[in-house]
Amino acid sequence: MDRLQFILLLSLMGFISGCATTTGRFKMISTQVNSSTSSSENKVTGESCKRSVLFIPYEREGNLEDAVDNAVQKVSGANTLIDVKVKQERLITIFYNYRCIVVEGTAVKL
Repeated sequence: MDRLQFILLLSLMGFISGCATTTGRFKMISTQVNSSTSSSENKVTGESCKRSVLFIPYEREGNLEDAVDNAVQKVSGANTLIDVKVKQERLITIFYNYRCIVVEGTAVKL
């Protein structure tokens, strides 16, 4: 195997490789919550990110659980998010990369 074939094989292996991570762990999750207890003044946003420079990470992997915790902590006494929207933001360049999980919702105490 010459050098060019080796580089092509290595590149192909990089394109077909993958990984799996845990997005988050929850005590309760539902798509059917009565939001009559919500208040527009308790709208919050939380995020959890992983950033890297030159593909060297300097933060741990962002996950949904940390993003929810980050949002809930913004309202004193709240322990739950309702009417939640989850999105993922990514930026991939040669020098700087990030992947953030962002949650938006209303923080309440159940």
